[in-house]
Amino acid sequence: MASVSDSSTALQGDALDAYLDQVEAIYDSEDEEQAQEWSTRQSAANAHLAQRSMLPDDLDQLRRLYRLWSMGGQPAQALASVQEHQTRLLGDLSHHAQRDAAVTMAMMQADAAEDVPGLAPEHYRAVVQNAIHAVDQWGEQGDPDRAWRFLARH
Repeated sequence: MASVSDSSTALQGDALDAYLDQVEAIYDSEDEEQAQEWSTRQSAANAHLAQRSMLPDDLDQLRRLYRLWSMGGQPAQALASVQEHQTRLLGDLSHHAQRDAAVTMAMMQADAAEDVPGLAPEHYRAVVQNAIHAVDQWGEQGDPDRAWRFLARH
């Protein structure tokens, strides 16, 4: 994934949405002449994602980025994108919104970590423990039973 070390050149806001729309279009092409095998689409989408630095403004943009990396068969990139932007995005939210977003991000990380080949067991355990902690902090808000069922798979 492209680094966001220089946030002045990172895509964000409407420009990031437009860029992610372009990547989604690679998967959504219904033109018979331009139809490609899934693996070819994945390669093209992954190359497109890796070309630019991205700085999601909110959880919705982060979800889109995560989903596109996941669709591209790149769980390590999906995991890295959530971990890279989590602290900044959570810091922009109210306390109540932070709890919901923290659970969502923790679940995305647990889901991606499960599919990262060669992920060190201690890193995987840390991701799952972070998810458990997020659900504990969530308390009775939302749907903790659904979250626990999800975590039971890990």
